[in-house]
Amino acid sequence: MAPAAVDISLGARRVEQEQERECTAEDRAAWKRYRGGGRTDHASARRIMNRRYAPRALRPFRGDPDSRQGMRYAAERDFFDLRDDASVRALAREVTEHQYRDKNAEVRPVDLAGRSARQVIAAARLQQETWVALGTSSRDIHRGIPLADRTPYTVEVNGKEVEMPVCSGPDETYAAGRYRVASRHRTEEHCTAATSEHRLGMSFVKGVSSYERDVVPVLEAAMDALGGAAPGAGQRRLAELLIQFARSHSLAGAPPELSDEQREKLFKVCFLVMEKEQAQWQASFFVGHKWQLGMSVAFARLLILFREGAVTLRDVFNEYGVYSNHPKRMVDCRDLVRKRCDAVDRLYVKQKGEELTLQHAMDDLREVYGGKEVEEVEEKEEEGEGESVRQHLVQLRVSSSSSSSSSSS
Repeated sequence: MAPAAVDISLGARRVEQEQERECTAEDRAAWKRYRGGGRTDHASARRIMNRRYAPRALRPFRGDPDSRQGMRYAAERDFFDLRDDASVRALAREVTEHQYRDKNAEVRPVDLAGRSARQVIAAARLQQETWVALGTSSRDIHRGIPLADRTPYTVEVNGKEVEMPVCSGPDETYAAGRYRVASRHRTEEHCTAATSEHRLGMSFVKGVSSYERDVVPVLEAAMDALGGAAPGAGQRRLAELLIQFARSHSLAGAPPELSDEQREKLFKVCFLVMEKEQAQWQASFFVGHKWQLGMSVAFARLLILFREGAVTLRDVFNEYGVYSNHPKRMVDCRDLVRKRCDAVDRLYVKQKGEELTLQHAMDDLREVYGGKEVEEVEEKEEEGEGESVRQHLVQLRVSSSSSSSSSSS
């Protein structure tokens, strides 16, 4: 029998009623028993994962907080800190339903219509925070997602393609209007602890494996259909389409010249570059300090520069590629990524003609990843309008879903 799909409004109400408490030794022991039992008691896993644990301390920047890197880090740390937002907790619960189950068990897709990338990334951080809380140390963190597949994954190492075995959980299916996308979250084999504890959110979007073969060609085709590759209408409209996706998961305005297959691939590419890349690094705000780079800020600025014609599409994913297929595994090339983030900042200052501040970083995140819907909800919650908040969220999602479906048909 298929598990009951999550009801958004009931999930939000349930979250609001929960009592926050510390993660205890008993919680960690229960988590260990689940893993030691073969990761088959999915109901127990979901119950442990969905408890409302007291917040973990967000790490301060290790360095000059007023440096450009320090401000990028602080902005990303604070912008995606929505752990008390009921809609974010409900979203995290839905994702948990997809992850902790038998791989053949049916479950309704997670509906992203009307939700912003900010909410999706915040939900991913909440989940990674829970994994960290359930670990006994930074070297003993387990995702505990049941193993559904063990497949070779192709990565580029020193200019050559290399296949690496990767363990992943069941398919997570997401939807917005007519569009569907599936991803698989990386997990551990047997009871080994997670490697790359700062990258607990690593997952793979099905059908998108390479920036050079998949991401860039798909975006180039869309840009050509929108008005051409040279700085101008096509480039600006593509940037606006990417930002629109991040704000509501809508592709309304996608070129009518694109086939249905091209539109589906475009949705998958947007899903990867606008939220999955950012989501995978959220554990770095709780463990370690080496990846305090503020990558999502740098990428937001790249998109703004791209919209203004200051960089090309190839620049976004190559010369300045914060998210890309790097020449070495990303965990081994932190300095390369940091230098690219710094280079983006220098170009941004040159283009804007003013020095960067923390507020600039927050504004850039809000412009690209969404924020208006969440801010309105936060204001209403402060006024005690819990029920109207829930209705506001549902209305946003339903209206956006209808708009996306009608415009894409």
